[in-house]
Amino acid sequence: MKITTEKQQQIIDAYFSLAEEKKGKRISLKMIAEKIGIRRESIIKYHFKNTDAILNHIHKIIEQDLTQMFEDFLDCGKGSEEDMINFIKQDFLPFLYSKKEWMRLLYYTGMDPYWIQFLEDKYTPLAVIYIERQGNNSNVPTEFLARIIVKQIMGITSAWLMADKAEPSSLFADKFIEAMKMAPFEILSKKP
Repeated sequence: MKITTEKQQQIIDAYFSLAEEKKGKRISLKMIAEKIGIRRESIIKYHFKNTDAILNHIHKIIEQDLTQMFEDFLDCGKGSEEDMINFIKQDFLPFLYSKKEWMRLLYYTGMDPYWIQFLEDKYTPLAVIYIERQGNNSNVPTEFLARIIVKQIMGITSAWLMADKAEPSSLFADKFIEAMKMAPFEILSKKP
């Protein structure tokens, strides 16, 4: 488990606050230090060597909870569509909503150029495990199919969380499930 000290949390909070203010402009350790009233050198010596280290820590905070959630789901042996829908409604979407401010900034501001690739690389192997357990009945290779699914989930959740007023996960869940069930070709070829 990734431990975050109180001071590290202040640094992370300052980072996100500055990201909101600066809208995609580079954030420095000096700016963060000024925001929380400490010296830049203290951040480097005791907490984070640079802003990339802050981003890596943020990745780990989010990743540890999400990964544990997915691994628990996979380990419990459930695999029906109903099980997956319940997992999405009860665990996955509420977690993302609880971190919506962080997610919005990570997706939207461009402050983290590695965020999307990090998510794809982290969660594609878990999607591969799920697909292999369910059985891949398509002509599409499992790894490729897993990447498509992960990207689709990322696209839907980023569109939701980046909305001016992201609705609570309990209200969004059915829309998410419907969007996941629809193939892009089906959407594009639907007649009004």
